[in-house]
Amino acid sequence: MRFGYKCRNLKDFSLESPTCNYGRWNGGSATWRVDEHAILLGLEALNPQRLTRVTLHLDGIQQRYWDPVNPDPTKYSWSKVINIPSITHLTMSCAVIHEGIDFGARKSSNLRELNLIECNITIKGLEKMLAAPKGLETLYLGTNFSVFKSSIIADRYGFTGENAYHANQGYSIVPGQTYNNLFGFDPSAFIKALAQQSSSLGKLEYISGDPKFPSQTVKETFEDFIRLREVRLSEHVRDNCVELILTGAPSLERMVLEIPILRVFSAIIQLEEELGVGAGKLDDDTVKKRLAGKVSTALMKELPKNSLASLKTLHIVMPHGPVPVTESRRTWVQMLADYWSKHGVQFFLYYSYRQSVFPPILFDEEKKAPRDVLVFSTICGFTEAANAPDPFGFNDAFQFDFMGQHDDLLAEFDFDAFLQPTEEDWAFADVDFHNFHATYGPF
Repeated sequence: MRFGYKCRNLKDFSLESPTCNYGRWNGGSATWRVDEHAILLGLEALNPQRLTRVTLHLDGIQQRYWDPVNPDPTKYSWSKVINIPSITHLTMSCAVIHEGIDFGARKSSNLRELNLIECNITIKGLEKMLAAPKGLETLYLGTNFSVFKSSIIADRYGFTGENAYHANQGYSIVPGQTYNNLFGFDPSAFIKALAQQSSSLGKLEYISGDPKFPSQTVKETFEDFIRLREVRLSEHVRDNCVELILTGAPSLERMVLEIPILRVFSAIIQLEEELGVGAGKLDDDTVKKRLAGKVSTALMKELPKNSLASLKTLHIVMPHGPVPVTESRRTWVQMLADYWSKHGVQFFLYYSYRQSVFPPILFDEEKKAPRDVLVFSTICGFTEAANAPDPFGFNDAFQFDFMGQHDDLLAEFDFDAFLQPTEEDWAFADVDFHNFHATYGPF
């Protein structure tokens, strides 16, 4: 690896395979694997003293996800990079992380920041990986959206290594392990895995898929996470996970929650439907009078008052945008802000704007990177983003589109169940370009 010997002052190293971010995941070749092997093996052999940051944006051969444990004994395992003494920041995407990977001895790594982006992860894999760092400070735990077991026969949820989202990986390398939705699958084991870094972890971001497992009682808490000050949870993370963090983490100051548009505005949308008025066309006094009792539970379960002692800011991110907020719907947002202000918490509302480039963001991709656009804050009120265009029909063409197939359901449609589905009666929504396209029924 000649470049390594000429770059002994190297501090930041990024490696991206030719097919990443271009939608040609099946273009990976064995030739590139040889190059990748040589580069990573060279990094370990060189053991650069000044290298602190490593980003691996890779994909597998003829597939999107890649497993460091390969039947080919010459395949180099990226997991050894974690123990290069100088490395403090490691970012990886599309990796398969399971208990068959060697991450080195417990408390042997100097990692302070670990970013796992759209990875397929098992509980045991997470446990082994988080045992290695001496004192992890920042963790971005981004799992793939699908839940499946590594077996040829479909499990009870209908997922296999062959039909899982963006898969076709040959997960039978470690048979029987369940990947992703870690809190939903085993919340106790999930918290225990994170707790290995409870004395140092200051920032946690957890991205989970749909909650396809029945809710479970959890005895573990976040009370030992004494330095945890900032948390971000994606829209599919269970409500009881949010509750455990808010009521447990003693130093929590900043909470960021991704909450679907329909849930944020569910109370006022239902009132508009009841009174037969258009979006944002309610009288302000009516909104305040009729919805005053729903503010406390609009975004999450009402929590004990003492659970918010350390919380300073609450940031709500609507995953699909732009989202214009007009007239009486602004009254509703202000009511939410006033409620949280009474608890000493500043309220912020955003929508998420995404293009075709996804993390990790490399080279000249910053302008196309996903970003959160501020719509409202307790400090400044509404921003210009509240007047944004309405490509999703949130104001003018809001409707449930059953594509003409389920007209009989409209009369019996349970709006509340759609917005807040239960374990037994799954309901979910996705956003079409011109209007909300709702699909409803058992999963």
